[in-house]
Amino acid sequence: PIDSGVARNTVRLWTVLGTAGLLVLAAWVALLVFQRQRHSQLLARTERAELQFRAMIEAMPALFWILQIEPGQPGNFTFFGREVGRFSGNAVAGTAFDEVTRPMLPEDRQRFQALLDEHGRQMTALHFEHALPQPGGQLIWIYVQAVPRRQGSALVWYGCSVDISERKVLEAALERSRNQLQELAAGVPGALWQFRRDADGHQGYSYLSGGIVNITGRTPEETDLLM
Repeated sequence: PIDSGVARNTVRLWTVLGTAGLLVLAAWVALLVFQRQRHSQLLARTERAELQFRAMIEAMPALFWILQIEPGQPGNFTFFGREVGRFSGNAVAGTAFDEVTRPMLPEDRQRFQALLDEHGRQMTALHFEHALPQPGGQLIWIYVQAVPRRQGSALVWYGCSVDISERKVLEAALERSRNQLQELAAGVPGALWQFRRDADGHQGYSYLSGGIVNITGRTPEETDLLM
């Protein structure tokens, strides 16, 4: 026969073990629920941050892109921003390198490839300006800046392309004005000059015409006071 005291202690032991097991199970379930809630919160924050990032990208007059190049492969682009069609020849996300660069002028395409190779070996930032023909036949000017990063065996470029056509128009107008001024100055006997003194005491000639060589024997570039 089983001693009644032993039986009661056995029942108590199983009751304690059962209660402890339930407590452990309850704690595990609570931890699982907390982790799921935490994961949901982090996921929601990540989604909000991505939406904010995409909204910011879409609002900017630029094209952001990633170029991933595997060894022995030409590479593939992924684009972000509303300027995809105008900047990349109507390319879509994941477009092959050859397809994206095909609308570029042949000499610009070759120079871009050479710069990618050179700066990819040196792991230095790339700066590049090129003309891009548009469907109507006109040209727009694009400024490209990109930085390389290694991801395993792949070389990944993170870049941004900006339309600088207005700047190019202004630069061309300034160059024409400069040439016209030089032609006008060449027909004037003597020398035309402009002298400037800054607030910090720095002073010198901001402009000297070529006629200065007949007076001083030195060209404008050789004049010490030319700012």
